[in-house]
Amino acid sequence: SELPYKYDLELAKKYLADAGFPEGKGLPKITYDVRGTDTRKRQMGEFVQQELRNLGIEIDVRLNTFPTFLEKSRKGDLQFWQGGWVLDYPDAENVLQLLASSNIGGSNSTLYSNPEYDKLFEQLRLLEDGAQKFSLMGKMEKIVNEDLPWIMQYYSRNYILYHNHVG
Repeated sequence: SELPYKYDLELAKKYLADAGFPEGKGLPKITYDVRGTDTRKRQMGEFVQQELRNLGIEIDVRLNTFPTFLEKSRKGDLQFWQGGWVLDYPDAENVLQLLASSNIGGSNSTLYSNPEYDKLFEQLRLLEDGAQKFSLMGKMEKIVNEDLPWIMQYYSRNYILYHNHVG
């Protein structure tokens, strides 16, 4: 399905002005945590900083070691951050559980809570793959796209090739 947002600088400026912060005026500096310290993570933080500066929004980029980032996440000490998730089992529940209220303090680092979403998530967990599960996933996606507790910066895909003869 199509993403519920797009890159539109003029629309972003309008939203900012409608929120009472024209050109970012009056908006306090935002802390942006990056979960890594390598060059690529630093450059991504600088990219986000520059893109938001184009709107008049100032952010303080904080590079974190992965353990430090995880600790901040568990404590709810993140304001604005770049995270990531690797699917470690092949089921939609693997991603959908990231926004379940029952996982706040764990995998739900957004502290997102929506009772309707939670109700559907509990139903989904009990279902085998099929039309009913797919329908629930669509309802959950609609809720997330309306509440928008996160946005996807990019999608990465890694491929690992291996052979039984290689140890």
